[in-house]
Amino acid sequence: MKTNTIIFLIIALLIATTGCTTDTVLKDKLQSSSITTIGQSELNIMPDKASITIRIETQNKNAQKAQQENKEITNKVIKELRKAGVREKDIETQNYRIDPIMEWDPTTRKSIEKGYRATNTFVVETTELEKVGKLIDTAVNAGANRIDSIYFELSKEKQQEAKKEALKLAAENAKEKAQAIADGSGVRLGKIIRISEQGFDYYPLRAMATGAAETTTPIIPQKIKVNARIEVEFEI
Repeated sequence: MKTNTIIFLIIALLIATTGCTTDTVLKDKLQSSSITTIGQSELNIMPDKASITIRIETQNKNAQKAQQENKEITNKVIKELRKAGVREKDIETQNYRIDPIMEWDPTTRKSIEKGYRATNTFVVETTELEKVGKLIDTAVNAGANRIDSIYFELSKEKQQEAKKEALKLAAENAKEKAQAIADGSGVRLGKIIRISEQGFDYYPLRAMATGAAETTTPIIPQKIKVNARIEVEFEI
């Protein structure tokens, strides 16, 4: 009786082990019956928006006077920009500060306060790209003494359009790669098992950055690169 019990347990263990092994083999076979590729795309899109960063600096021995002078010039610059067609909502203050002007005295070997500097930095946005040069001239002529940067960008609407097109092309690229692998391996490419977005990159294009403001030459926008990546797994 004891012998029969032992034989039964051994047989049961062998069956269980064989079942697990079979499940593992089938699982591995199913998992390996697919092709996964990364699809990529790149588009060159004309921008439809520009951002101009304008800075106004004033200096005076008296902090209040430096502040007042800065305010007067800033108001004048904004007034002229508004006349040139810039909407009030398209002008946004980026930074405002008043700092002491320190100068090193080699005799006393100490920094001496020589006055104050008031700085007002604001960003002007426009969708009329052909007017960028004119807006810079307008700001400079009205008293702005620094143009920190000019960026050409895509509006939110155009970003969405570009993203849809880039993802579509990336999907086509992923399928082309998978088809090439399938053909080379002698298997038939099947339906999509899984698909996921891996990234969408878009960077505004910096057109220029100058120290002191100068007479502006016409500024021509350049196309912006847009990239998309997706991962696709196909059944074979």
